[in-house]
Amino acid sequence: MHNIDDPAFQDNRMYNYNDTINVEREEYIKIVELIPERAKIIDLGCGNGNLIEMLINKKSVSAVGIDISDSGISECKRKGLDAVQGAIDKKLD
Repeated sequence: MHNIDDPAFQDNRMYNYNDTINVEREEYIKIVELIPERAKIIDLGCGNGNLIEMLINKKSVSAVGIDISDSGISECKRKGLDAVQGAIDKKLD
């Protein structure tokens, strides 16, 4: 039996999409429309940071991402985004 609270179990995503085109997801476009210019954002479950990146580029937000996935956070860091690894229901260091 797997422990779903174990970050290793949660890191089941492939967040390094270097060989693919970054397509703007339909829901991201809607979110960007709702966010005011220069807002302060926390993206819970930020994954590879594509939404944060879009918000910075289109709305000049300041943003921090949180994701349980080490690979997602690594991809955010590679992009120069502010992101931390952690679970949203646990205390962050």
